[in-house]
Amino acid sequence: MKRSPALGADGRCAAVAVARCGRRQTLGWPIAVIAGQVVGALLIDWTGGVGLAARPVDAMRLAGTALVLLGAIVVQWPALSR
Repeated sequence: MKRSPALGADGRCAAVAVARCGRRQTLGWPIAVIAGQVVGALLIDWTGGVGLAARPVDAMRLAGTALVLLGAIVVQWPALSR
């Protein structure tokens, strides 16, 4: 594998993970992290956590969160169906 100083250690680790595990399995973890962050942010906004003013959950924000979760499930589906 050609080493690129511009990639950095994270980029090289990701390249090795993709080569060993495959693209779909490697992408599952970051997508799950992002989905968790979106759900967590929605809950913090709704409850007014960390000292912020509470914001109601409207249909658009709920639909966006549902799409993110659906995308995470679609990416993980091959691993889940084994």
